[in-house]
Amino acid sequence: MSFSNKQKVFVGIVVGGAAGLAFALKEQQTRKHFVDNTNRMKNSTMQLLHEVRANPSHYSEQFRQSLTELSELVRNSTSDVKEAVAKLSDAKEHTLRAASIVKDTGSDLRQVGQSLQEGTKELKEDIETTHNGKPTPKIEAVREPAPL
Repeated sequence: MSFSNKQKVFVGIVVGGAAGLAFALKEQQTRKHFVDNTNRMKNSTMQLLHEVRANPSHYSEQFRQSLTELSELVRNSTSDVKEAVAKLSDAKEHTLRAASIVKDTGSDLRQVGQSLQEGTKELKEDIETTHNGKPTPKIEAVREPAPL
């Protein structure tokens, strides 16, 4: 008998699970815990099955209502996501505009700084400092025109 790869994996899982369960059930406390949990699960499943059989319309209505609520939640979530994306897009646009303004302002400030440096340089050239450190205006000699 030849098994495919999928069948080999499935057989391996079943055999491994059975071996693990057998090993775990060697201890009495583990066996008791396993049996108790299995019985509780069986009892709650049977109770639910009896309730559904006794009142199927109640559970089908409950299922429909849950499905409707889920559908509404998905619609609202989709709307919220679209709104968030629009806000992020606006924020990106504002950020790009703000970056452009900051860049332009930086250029303007550089120009103002350069103008101030040039003006300061010109002022320094126009003022001579005397030997006692007091600034005095530079007096340029007035030349008389040369005779013709």
